Amino acid sequence: MTLKKITGIFDRICSIENLYNAANQTLKHGRRFYGEGAKFKFELERNIDRIQYLLKSKTFKPDIYQVFIIFDPKKREIISASFRDRVIHHAVHDQIEPLIDRKFIYDSYACRKGKGTHQALERAQKFLRANKFAIHLDIVKYFPSIDRQLLKHIIRKHIMDENALWILDTVIDKVKVNQKVPSAQYSLFNLADEERLALIENNSGVPIGNLTSQFFGNLYLNPLDQYIKHQLKEKYYLRYMDDMLLFSNSPQHLKLTLLKINDFIDNELHIKIHENTDVLNAKNGVTFLGFKLFQDHRLLKSSNIPRFFRHQEANHILYMNMEISREDYKTRVLSWNNYASYGDTWRLRNKIIPMATKNTFQFADIEYGRN
Repeated sequence: MTLKKITGIFDRICSIENLYNAANQTLKHGRRFYGEGAKFKFELERNIDRIQYLLKSKTFKPDIYQVFIIFDPKKREIISASFRDRVIHHAVHDQIEPLIDRKFIYDSYACRKGKGTHQALERAQKFLRANKFAIHLDIVKYFPSIDRQLLKHIIRKHIMDENALWILDTVIDKVKVNQKVPSAQYSLFNLADEERLALIENNSGVPIGNLTSQFFGNLYLNPLDQYIKHQLKEKYYLRYMDDMLLFSNSPQHLKLTLLKINDFIDNELHIKIHENTDVLNAKNGVTFLGFKLFQDHRLLKSSNIPRFFRHQEANHILYMNMEISREDYKTRVLSWNNYASYGDTWRLRNKIIPMATKNTFQFADIEYGRN
């Protein structure tokens, strides 16, 4: 069944109710007690009115993005929008995403209500038990490689509200990075400076870190999902953003399907799958979303442990400097604990969380579960 294109969404995006909700959601995930978040909240009503005016008058221009580096585990570059722009991203996402979500395949799991990492792992393990072979696919430099013109074309297959499209086009195209940051030290989209300039000239890339970018990333690969499920008719396929698994009992079938997928994404989406992609024997385990999956158990990848220690060292410093509260600190620990609990990690978590947090939390403070 063909679903109708979305119309009349602009007024809902710009409504005071939606903007307030977007601001509150952004404050929940930001530093609401200091910095940009605190300043925005201090004059919340004035700021919301200003955003509404900018959108309705079509005078909104995104602020310059800030750049910061994380090691996760390799060096990665995050492009951070201003607080005001993040509120606008939330307002757009909250109205458009639920309407487009229904057009995604069932087995797409990233950034969707009722889906997520745990559900993706459960589904992947179910597929693994039913098949002897698998292919793990991921895209080379996915977010930097997204063709912005093609992304806008894909969006227009779902939306025909010109005013809403103006906001989306503005968010997609008007990416300006703080030029005070030395180019030798930082690079847009985690690439070398010459690659960054080439991509900008070729109209490629969306910033890693934006809520809208997560949505765009999901939408951009939806044509691939539709092709694999409905034209190739693959039953055992699932995707979490650009992390994909395909299962079969025939290695020859998987090799042939991989060739077809490569042709499709090269010709239709202008992106590339990693060259070392090959058929895997499922009994040896399949890596997916930071875990090694087997038929009857899951193991956390060893690289996750030093990464967790690095993150908690940084969080501990923030906590000791009173830059985050104890609850914020604990929430960050709980987030990793919940993620790691998707595998058989009870003993591991019970051992390393007190070490990583320097015993700031006692065993009774954190529910470790029994996995």
